[in-house]
Amino acid sequence: MARFCSLVVAAWAAGSLQVVAAAGGSAAASACRASAAFDSAAEATAATQTAGDGTSMLQAPRRSVQSLALGADAGEGDNHGAWPACLKACSSPAIAFQAQSSEARSLFRGCNSSAALISISQNSDVKPGLIVFGTQKGGTSSLNSIVRKVGLCPHRHGEPHFWDRIQFREASPSAQDIQDYFEGWANCGKERPLFEKTPNYLIQAWTPRRLCESVGRQKLAVLLRNPIDRAYSGFYQGGDGPEKTPEAFDVAARMEVALVEDCSADAMRWDPSGDAEMDRRKASSYQKCCAGVARRFDQDPSKVCTCNPEHAEDFLCDPSNGRNQNFVRTGVYVHHLRRWFQHHRTDDILIVRSEDFFAHMPKATAELGCFAH
Repeated sequence: MARFCSLVVAAWAAGSLQVVAAAGGSAAASACRASAAFDSAAEATAATQTAGDGTSMLQAPRRSVQSLALGADAGEGDNHGAWPACLKACSSPAIAFQAQSSEARSLFRGCNSSAALISISQNSDVKPGLIVFGTQKGGTSSLNSIVRKVGLCPHRHGEPHFWDRIQFREASPSAQDIQDYFEGWANCGKERPLFEKTPNYLIQAWTPRRLCESVGRQKLAVLLRNPIDRAYSGFYQGGDGPEKTPEAFDVAARMEVALVEDCSADAMRWDPSGDAEMDRRKASSYQKCCAGVARRFDQDPSKVCTCNPEHAEDFLCDPSNGRNQNFVRTGVYVHHLRRWFQHHRTDDILIVRSEDFFAHMPKATAELGCFAH
């Protein structure tokens, strides 16, 4: 357990927290938030050094993660798009923020348009105003009810789980798929921005690319919670997977740490390349490594290293990475955010720390509403 806590505290401090806390609403707010985050990171990292070697894999990328979040070139003038107008309307420092460094912006590659995007572009009224894509156990459950107060119209299915379906792992949604998705807003009218939230989108590797291909430029937001709290909460709520005891959590957490250490980057969810043979070899290599790790922890590799989709709309299964076995890895937010920055501009992604959202819910919700309009 100490090793697990060592890993995730350092991930939050040396990586994830700084990705989300470095570029605040204004230059002054950014400096204050970044300074506090870096001080906390230094203390937390130092405190975990004696807890074992679970932090070793996180130390090397620390500088690159810091530069992704802040960077020497980040500043108030680097921000573009809808968010600066919202900042000017705020009477106090904003809770939400965006990544502003040149490194974060340099990750953007975009995507190739699909037939569905052509269909959407012919009718601008159907485009979502805001999609919240994470994180699980990060405070998103309350959003559908409270965003109505700031003029947004939620999807009727609550969490549609559309873009994370297994059927889109290998191919983009069809125009008919997209039409069915938008039926969830059939009663919203044209006056209110459309809203949806599905926190699983953050970690499902193909989601940011499919969303880019099918919708194009899209306003997005993500709530990120302290990953230790998030891991505990996710483990004990999840219906499938290991039994819900402290001992079972300890085994699951230590096994995830071992997977990342022993099985390289393949232990984190990855987006299929489109080359079927290459993807097959990569999945086979990871599953072989994972099986060895699982047996060391007396776990069944068939349950933790892969899964068989139950149907085309299955969103919990990733054949290359198992089902419901990502309690720790979900909280290594920097990995997931980098993938989102590859397909979506930093100007289009609003970031909120869950702890700030819980403490200042009306203000945070108002900022989301402003960004969506």
